[in-house]
Amino acid sequence: MAESVIELIVRDHRAMLRLCGRLRNGEEGRRSALGELDELARAHFRAVEHYVHPLVSRELSDQEPGAGQIAAIDLRAERLLALLARGTAGPDSDRVADGVVDAITEHIRSEEAEVLPALSGAVAPERLEALGELYRADRVPRPEAVPGFAAPPGR
Repeated sequence: MAESVIELIVRDHRAMLRLCGRLRNGEEGRRSALGELDELARAHFRAVEHYVHPLVSRELSDQEPGAGQIAAIDLRAERLLALLARGTAGPDSDRVADGVVDAITEHIRSEEAEVLPALSGAVAPERLEALGELYRADRVPRPEAVPGFAAPPGR
């Protein structure tokens, strides 16, 4: 049986929260978690932006949950992840890591409190499963999304 987009999003959220916990464990935990969290968060944000937000706009236009607010939170998280990846050290690193964790936690709280319940109530399960397939396919890491990896010519 196919998984719904809601199930896949919640699974991403749990994985991001586990990685956020590792991110707060000082420099050693941070280094190992940073790449995974950056890749997962970017893929998640991109897939939600491509598939979930348009569906929310179409299906829930009269009661649209804060998709714009969530997009702003995602941008803040991406910027902080990039700053942390550049090697900010010491107390600044802790402050930036805390900002990443706060932004991702806020993203999860907003989606799970507003967007996902609204989708669940307004969209047929079969459509949510079909959207889950698209979401899963879009989350495949793209070479241009991986820092330090150059896409082949012509892409």
